[in-house]
Amino acid sequence: YFMNWVVSRFTLDPHIYYTVLAAFCATVVLIAIMLLRAFAPVAVMWLTYMLTAYVEGFNLLRQSPALALAVLGIALVLRERYRLGLVVGGAGLLFHNS
Repeated sequence: YFMNWVVSRFTLDPHIYYTVLAAFCATVVLIAIMLLRAFAPVAVMWLTYMLTAYVEGFNLLRQSPALALAVLGIALVLRERYRLGLVVGGAGLLFHNS
């Protein structure tokens, strides 16, 4: 809701909101991939995301942000940042249930 409020301060065009939301999701996934560099090359992981999970990007309002936050939560848990991983994963769960 915060992102919706911020975008609405500048424009009411839904396409701008979708662009900002897609950029947010891509940034979250890229951060997760950077945290997981030890497991595979960044380019391979990004292409894997694009070929498997990008389809969720067509449903930007719920599944895509939830999936991006879930991937980041998993990356944080694998990097032994358990609390932050649970918070981020929980945020993804709440985002999906909205």
